[in-house]
Amino acid sequence: MDDLALLIFDEAHHCTLNHPANRIMTNFYTPRVQKGDAYLPKILGLSASPVMKADATTQSLEQIERNLHATAKTPKKTRSELTRYVHQPELIRVDYRIDDQAHSPLVTALTRAYREYDLMQDPYIKDLLRKQLEGMDVSGQLQRLLLSHKTYCTEQLKALTKKAQDVVKELGPSAADWYLHQCVAKFEKTIGDAEQLLDFSKDEKQHLLEFMRKLPFQEIVPGHSLDTNQVSPKVESLIDVLVSEAQNKPSFTGLVFVEQRAWLAVLSEILATHPRTRDLLHVGTFLGASSTSKRKQMIATLPEPRNQKATLDDFRAGTTNLILATSVLEEGIDVSSCHLVVCFESPKNLKSFVQRRGRARMQESKYFIFMPDAGGERAPESWEALEKEMKKAYLEDMRQSRLAKENEEEEEEGSRTFEVEATGARLTLDDALSHLTHFCSLLGSGPYVDPRPHFKFIETSAGITAEVTLPISVNRAIRKARGKELWRTEKMARKDAAFEAYKALYRAGLVSDNLLPLRQGTDDMALGSHVPDNRPSVVLASPTLDPWLLVAHEWKRKPREYFRTLVEFHGIGQVRLITSTPIPLVDDIRLYWNESEILTVKITKRSTALLSAADLTALRYVCGGLPKAFACVQTLLPLEEWSCIPEANVSLYEAAPADLAVTQFDILESLIEYTFNKKMLLLEALTHNSYTGPNVNGSYDRLEFLGDAVLDYIVITRLYAHNPPLSHLKMHAIQSAMVNAAFLTFTMLETTIAEETISKSTLQPEIHRRVLWQYLRSGSSQMTAIRDAALRQHAEVRERLIHALRHGEEFPWHLLALINAPKFLSDIVESVIGAIYVDSHGDLSACEAFVRRLGILDYLERIIRDNVDCLHPKERLGHIAIEHSVEYVRMPLRGERRFGDLPPSMGLGWRCQVKVGGEEVGGVVAGLNRLYAETVAAWEANEILRRQRLATAESSGEDDVFFEAEEG
Repeated sequence: MDDLALLIFDEAHHCTLNHPANRIMTNFYTPRVQKGDAYLPKILGLSASPVMKADATTQSLEQIERNLHATAKTPKKTRSELTRYVHQPELIRVDYRIDDQAHSPLVTALTRAYREYDLMQDPYIKDLLRKQLEGMDVSGQLQRLLLSHKTYCTEQLKALTKKAQDVVKELGPSAADWYLHQCVAKFEKTIGDAEQLLDFSKDEKQHLLEFMRKLPFQEIVPGHSLDTNQVSPKVESLIDVLVSEAQNKPSFTGLVFVEQRAWLAVLSEILATHPRTRDLLHVGTFLGASSTSKRKQMIATLPEPRNQKATLDDFRAGTTNLILATSVLEEGIDVSSCHLVVCFESPKNLKSFVQRRGRARMQESKYFIFMPDAGGERAPESWEALEKEMKKAYLEDMRQSRLAKENEEEEEEGSRTFEVEATGARLTLDDALSHLTHFCSLLGSGPYVDPRPHFKFIETSAGITAEVTLPISVNRAIRKARGKELWRTEKMARKDAAFEAYKALYRAGLVSDNLLPLRQGTDDMALGSHVPDNRPSVVLASPTLDPWLLVAHEWKRKPREYFRTLVEFHGIGQVRLITSTPIPLVDDIRLYWNESEILTVKITKRSTALLSAADLTALRYVCGGLPKAFACVQTLLPLEEWSCIPEANVSLYEAAPADLAVTQFDILESLIEYTFNKKMLLLEALTHNSYTGPNVNGSYDRLEFLGDAVLDYIVITRLYAHNPPLSHLKMHAIQSAMVNAAFLTFTMLETTIAEETISKSTLQPEIHRRVLWQYLRSGSSQMTAIRDAALRQHAEVRERLIHALRHGEEFPWHLLALINAPKFLSDIVESVIGAIYVDSHGDLSACEAFVRRLGILDYLERIIRDNVDCLHPKERLGHIAIEHSVEYVRMPLRGERRFGDLPPSMGLGWRCQVKVGGEEVGGVVAGLNRLYAETVAAWEANEILRRQRLATAESSGEDDVFFEAEEG
């Protein structure tokens, strides 16, 4: 506050109650005013209207003035210029006919099936009945469910039936059929994508899917667009309006506001396939982010666009000329001015009417409002009549919604604070949530991870309390926090939990004395590398010695005679020397060389530098194993705190939690061929950062880091111990081949175990091949799409890859690149190795057994035995090119084709062309990413150059031929 001269508050009318602007003034400015502090910044508040409420009085204005310690003033200049730049659109009413005869056999069948739903066949009811037979007291819960008919499946069917009926009424029968088909297809795909072996709602989802499959879906041809001849009269009216306004207008832009989110996808499909609009309109959709995660809305919700910013960017650029949107686009989002705005339903209130109209700011723009011809809706003309009273009615239309949320909007008092004595930094209930969210956003948890804190509310008769769970990268001891008090609203309960969580972070040393997150790249590094030193910070030093000043004084004090001598050197010119004494003349000395004896001298280059710490440590390991190497490291780094390896292994084992009772790991442990003493270690090794479910100690990151080192040790010790000794370059190439991510993923995919299960449909035994990746716990749907793409690529190249590994003369880097395996698949291989190391108290033989189980050691032995060349294609190309330069030139992408069914975040791919000595070798290679494309391109270039060399050697022997650039 002392460093500020001016505080500017935009939208100053918000400076009331619990708004951040008012909290800044109340917590930091007003106390200093009361203390008589004369050195305070001036206040400038900006507002179009200093009051918000319809019943505002002068007291309301004076309250804002008191809160800001300022006086409200208004500009005195004319406002006539405003009308020159504001273009009000033409208001047009569109009456449409309601088709009461619209009928969809599929929706009728769904409605009948929902009404006749057999609750006794519901998986949840059957589970409760089973528990009742086992003696558990669930009669009360069972009775409530039988009376309310509210289970997971019934709520799903209820929501789907209601939305389907609305679609029939508003959009038409064919639109409803298409909507149901898309919902069920999406639900079926969601089950396949999100299926995990420990999914407790699988029975309910499967039951619901089987229920939906009994409906007459055969009337819809899969993949076929909806029938545009069976749309509702309302949709036909919309198409008439859009076509009449967009025809012969290349710069046409428009917005259509739709009430329900589900209608956006259906309307978008209609406009994209209707013969009158498919070539005229380029449609995008925009809807608000759903704030709920309740699963009852899952089946009735169509897939939503992920990158909606791109929709607005395309709209501004002119690529998209029509946006279908919900009310979220009314205000708060920058949208270009439009020629046309359509309200597909009548606006709900005056605010919506005015805000939507404000989007049509182009000259001669139009504002259409759809009204049923049967009446019952407010006419658009009445909105214009009420516009002059907007200030009075602005909040009036929100009162009913406020009454519905009265308890949540209630301003509860909570004055708990936490202050750091050293700095005076203060944490309050009101700002704790923003602090906590900021801390979580800085964790840098990597891709596929939602860093936001997650809140769970516990409601009792006495009140509400909240529990917050921080991202998995936070230490388990402080990852969860619970509010201390009971509240009437979830809002205050959330603040209370955030307050306690942030206090715990401060006490754990993760937050500075200024109550700000420690910067990982600077502060933490400085603290982690700090070495205690008792020397003073400032030491007196001798002045700089300039010997030439003393020499000059000496020459001045004792003048002497100097002599000049000319020395001639043949071949390099003349050199003049100034000496204090004459140089004596030396006679020529003739030297004789004994030519009768010729000596051959071999010169060996010898470094005079000291051995590096790594050299010394390796030397001690070769002489005495790990104990000697450990003693050497202790000597080289005496200021570090070291624990001997056996003690460190015990510490790692004891630090792992043992409070998990899991019995479903029999198949998994059989796959690994190791039985864990602490099951939590295995669970942690298979837990991704994105997972937010139960039984979480941490993600696999730390175990993966340890397992990577253990795997390197196992491979390198075998390479170094080989007889005859291998060269350093050969060992490095083999080690890179054996531990790279693509090869680890391949060995993991090839290591399976059979599990026998009973089919729920046929009740017959089935055999399933279990793989390690199936046990990975994650919470990101994007990981599923990337994983499935890698599995498809693996299936395509598997046979060629196995043959190359078993019989090839070169390591198949190019085939491994084709799999394009995501890193998290190889990470779990290394994390399991790390988990085995910790659980076995550092038993390397147990880790080695798992590595051999994967087949890594067998391939290693074959590579050494058959002298397989493991040089990477890019390195080999550099060797073949000799003195010629090698370039990997990125080429432009062709078209907009994506590689497979992958999320948009993965981009369109990478295309590159290899150039050797400035000449193109081979063709352009396309791949999903840079490594994929460059590896395959280098491999193809190697083959071409080797064939050319072979042909050149067999030809006339011209030495000047290098390669033909046009070949390949």
